[in-house]
Order: sequence, then structure tokens, then C-alpha cells
Amino acid sequence: MRIVDTADVVYASRSFRLVDYRCPEAEPKQLLPEGTFRLPTVVFPRRGVFFKHQGSRAFLCDANHVLFFDAGEPFRISYPVEGGDDSTFLSISPELLAGIVSGPGAGPEVRAERFPAAYALSDAGLYLAHRALLGRMGRVAPADPLEAEERMIGLVGSAIAVSRRAEEGRRSPVRRETRRAHQDTAAAAMALLAVGPERPIGLERLATAVGVSPFHLCRLFKRETGLSVHRYRNRLRLREALERLMEPATDLTSIALDVGFSSHSHFTDAFRREFGASPSEARRKATVAGLAALRRRLVA
Repeated sequence: MRIVDTADVVYASRSFRLVDYRCPEAEPKQLLPEGTFRLPTVVFPRRGVFFKHQGSRAFLCDANHVLFFDAGEPFRISYPVEGGDDSTFLSISPELLAGIVSGPGAGPEVRAERFPAAYALSDAGLYLAHRALLGRMGRVAPADPLEAEERMIGLVGSAIAVSRRAEEGRRSPVRRETRRAHQDTAAAAMALLAVGPERPIGLERLATAVGVSPFHLCRLFKRETGLSVHRYRNRLRLREALERLMEPATDLTSIALDVGFSSHSHFTDAFRREFGASPSEARRKATVAGLAALRRRLVA
């Protein structure tokens, strides 16, 4: 089984571990050997698409998601297409996780050491906070432990809050079997979008590919993700664009066209709606402080 990957430890202490994981090459449609994380771990995909297999379920993972792995939880990974993925692994001690999950005032007897969800869609603020953290730890050496760990515990707390809001939004009176079918259909549509977000695709073609009517796809996709199909696809494009903005030599018009927008102006409008700034402004602020400032603007 062919896989090429690296895992650079950006920060490590008794309570936290931050890893920049890159897998530029992996054999598609093959299950990788079973793995586990020693500590509870939040995973932020930045590029690529893969499936997390847990028991009988498979969860789609792309740059729109945040994933949660309990300590010792067995899982397997597969890639639907070539290209691998780039992701950030943020591990936290079970004791600190228990305090976040249980909330303020939780005593030492509380052992809520499991994440409340397996995955969630990350919003723009969470994605920017994660990128700011990775950039900060990657550029500042040695990292100030107090600052680094305060940022990390805040990011884990924000990710858990996002997952809880997502679970509340997905609650519905439909039967369990129907809900599972809706989840599987939405995941199939997300997978088709994620393997080629830059390519144009019509709603009817997408619906036919996942075996439902266009109207039914729009309804169940919004119910399961909280986003329209179009906005989900645009988020994938825009997060890829944000990654490319970190490379100062790349022309903005080239980025716009490469990720699937028809023009520079269309790209600029969509980028501003998502991140609260134009691509040129984001490039000027493509620093730790700049990304953090954009995130604060979004959540203000």
C-alpha cells in the first residue's frame, strides 16, 4: 500500500501536542492500517479529501470539517482519489478535555474525557483561528508555553462549541433509518464536491449521481450541514484560496480561476463575504496577528 507522509511536531508539552501532517501521495480507495491517537485529538483538514472509518460508519473529511478522535479510539482512513491530504492535529490531555466538555466549575470527579461528537462543519472563524495558531507556532521559536497553550485550549473549546451547535441544528423528528439515509446522501454529495470543487457541476447532475431529486437533495443537504450545496462548494474553494494566499508570488487572478471562480471580481466578493476581508487585504495580513484580527472581526 503506497503512502508518502510527514508529521512535523510544531509544539509538544505534557498537556498538548500540535502536529503539521502532510500526505502528498496515497493510494486511492484502499483502507490504511488501523490507527489510534494516544491523546484526545482534534483534526483540522486543510487540503484534500478522505474518509474516517469508525466501526460500520464512514465520515467524509475535507477542509470544511473538524474531526474529533477520542484517546485510543481505533479508526482507519481511506482516500477516494489521489492527492492525499494536509491536516493539523491538535492533541490535548484527557484532564484538560474533561474541563472543557464539562464546563466551568467541573470538579476533579468529573471525567468527561470523550468528545461530544465525531465531526462537525467548521465555520470561517474556527478555520482562521486554527490557521493563525499553526502559523504562530510555526514561525515563533521557541514558543511561549503560556501563550501557546492558552491559544490551544481556546481552539479546542471553540471546536467543541461548533460541534454542539451543529448537533442541535441536525436534530429532527425523522426516523433513525431515514436520518441515516439522509446523512449518507449528504456525505455522497459532499464527496463529489470535495474531489473537484474547482470544476463546475449542475444541481441536476449532482442529484442524479447520489440518487435523489434536486429538490430532495437541496432540502436534506441543508438539514444535515446547515449550508446550501452552493455555499458548501464555495467554502471549499475559498479555503483552498486562503491557503494559496500564503504564497506571495501567486497572482490573485490565477488563484481565483484555479479554485473555480469565473472572475477576479466574483472571487473577491465571495471571499469578502466568507472571511470579512478582500483577498488582497487577507494577503497583506497573512500573518498570525492578521489572521487573528480577521477572526475577531468575524465573531464581533
